[in-house]
Amino acid sequence: MLGRKIALSLASVIATVAACEGLLRLWWCGPGHDRIEFQSRPFLCANPYWGTWHFPNNALQHRQSCFDVHYRTNEFGMKGDPVRSDRTHIALLGDSFIEGLGNDNETTVDHFMTERLDSQHDVLNFGVSGGFSTIDELVLYDDFVRFFHPRIVVLFFLNYNDLRDNLQPSKQSYIDRDLNFV
Repeated sequence: MLGRKIALSLASVIATVAACEGLLRLWWCGPGHDRIEFQSRPFLCANPYWGTWHFPNNALQHRQSCFDVHYRTNEFGMKGDPVRSDRTHIALLGDSFIEGLGNDNETTVDHFMTERLDSQHDVLNFGVSGGFSTIDELVLYDDFVRFFHPRIVVLFFLNYNDLRDNLQPSKQSYIDRDLNFV
């Protein structure tokens, strides 16, 4: 029953995000709009283990020509609320779509999933914007996510850029040639 509820929740959130993205690209953030950008403080920082991550306990305003939003990160640098250790964790891995680039914390996939699930579950947002590939997501899982002992891990990726990003020379350092695996 819980698996079906999670699957239905994921499907509804994905459909909503896809519809909103399409509408934004057509009428609001499409090509030809001025690209004015402002961030009240840095949001992303270098991470020695998986490349890029968010500053922990951070709050900032991010504005472009098509959005004006506020982000908050928790004590671990995830975009979202503090992690509650007394909950069953569901981990979301992905790029800017999961991170919620251009969306307030209250309009991200993890937020909507948390709202729809019972109070025993905590959906953790491990999304990262900026050329984050499936290799990065595997490294992020291995070096960070698994320590939260998630019961369920959902990997979101786009077939047109996330897989292509795996081919970047900077990603080759993550590949262990002896195991042919990251």
